[in-house]
Amino acid sequence: MNAIARAAEAIEKRLAPHLPCGVAAFLWSIRRHIPADVDEVLSQINGLPKESSLRGFAPGLVKRWEVENALIPVYANHDPRALEAMELIEKTVGRDFFRLCSSESEVKDAKRGVIFTKGQAAGDPSKPDMIATGNVSGDPLKGPGWPHDIVDANGVISGVLWVNLDSPTGKLATFEVVVHELGHALGLGDHFHDFCDFKRAAGFGFWPVLTRLYALRPGASYSSDNAYRSVSD
Repeated sequence: MNAIARAAEAIEKRLAPHLPCGVAAFLWSIRRHIPADVDEVLSQINGLPKESSLRGFAPGLVKRWEVENALIPVYANHDPRALEAMELIEKTVGRDFFRLCSSESEVKDAKRGVIFTKGQAAGDPSKPDMIATGNVSGDPLKGPGWPHDIVDANGVISGVLWVNLDSPTGKLATFEVVVHELGHALGLGDHFHDFCDFKRAAGFGFWPVLTRLYALRPGASYSSDNAYRSVSD
């Protein structure tokens, strides 16, 4: 381990819980350390999620977009937070994910992709006191929840998702919340350490999990050793 990596590790241990999202991403990218338990985390939050909109889809399988064959069309709705979040994700994970579109209809015509909206992050009707500033849905007018056919039998996410930012009452999503919601849209289902609502929406531990997910083959079973073969194998 070189001096820069050792310094990054020291900062990581002491300051990671308090670092801005972009700084945490930069520090993680220096060492690109994948924790030993990352596959166990993914098997739970992506393979068999219990609480998120991803639950029930292709149980036990790796679920993600097949970006190797076609990038994800995205209409960013002229939101600089969305553009910056996509850039940070691609730079930190180290691969291309997104293809920018000039209109919402371009994504709808492709029948797959992500559309950003503003002021439509409806909260959970069962928790009226909770103000949501971000969620992912299949229809921004119906609140959270994914289309029934958004994940095919092979674990490939393919359809149109809306990333809804900012509450209808005017409370704005932070940049970290935007990264968090994109994480959900990319296949991170349930919350985990450094990927939750009230502590860190997209902290240091977010990056190795997302990076590892896109090194696994979509549709592979988490109960099989084949799931953990890299897509480059």
